[in-house]
This record gives sequence, C-alpha cells and structure tokens, in this order.
Amino acid sequence: MSVLENLVVMHRRQCDERRRHLADLEDLAQRLRADAMRLLGAIGLGAIAPSEAGAGGFGPPAFERYRKLERSIAELDRQISAARDALATAEQHLKQHERAAALRTSASSVPITGGTPRLRRTPPGR
Repeated sequence: MSVLENLVVMHRRQCDERRRHLADLEDLAQRLRADAMRLLGAIGLGAIAPSEAGAGGFGPPAFERYRKLERSIAELDRQISAARDALATAEQHLKQHERAAALRTSASSVPITGGTPRLRRTPPGR
C-alpha cells in the first residue's frame, strides 16, 4: 500500500471517528433537552415533592437542576458546533487525498508514448 493510500485510509478513519463523536454529542444533547423539558413540566405542574417545594409550590432545588441542565446543553451545543467544523475539515482533507490518489492511479495507468523529444547537447568544439 502506498503512502498516499495510507493517508486516504487514515483520513477515512478520522472522518468516521469524528462522525461518531458528533452523533454521541447530539444524542447526549437530545437526552438532556428531554430531561430539562420533563423537569420544567414537573416544576410548572407542581409535581415537585413537598420537601423541595418553596414559595408558591416551586422548588428552588428543581430550578437549580434545570439551570444546570441548560448550562450543560449550551456547552454541548458549542461542542457540537466545533465537532461539525472539525468533521467538515476532515472531510475536505479526505476528498483532497482521494482526488490525489485517483489522479495518481489514472496517471499510472496511462501508457507513456512518444512525448517531446529531448534535445541533445553537443559538446563544445564540434
């Protein structure tokens, strides 16, 4: 396997890893959003346990958990954005190496015939 083919394999593997990482981040963000919505629903419906209930039936610990979830979701959104950018860059590098490998393969399969004749250099004094 040539160096160029090794680079293509390496970049494919890197793209696959970045895709998996992005999918994991998106899955986690989706689960946290669902948890936040459930918690928000519980706070709004008064389903918080009496021991957590504060003034007006809303529990400050529940609000604090909700705020932590929102901060975590915001941080995950930043990580997702960075992961998407990294994936796009990795895919560009992969395409470049795939094109180079394809060009090399097609250039090596074309037989070299004729071409331009070389000029012969005559030694001085002749």
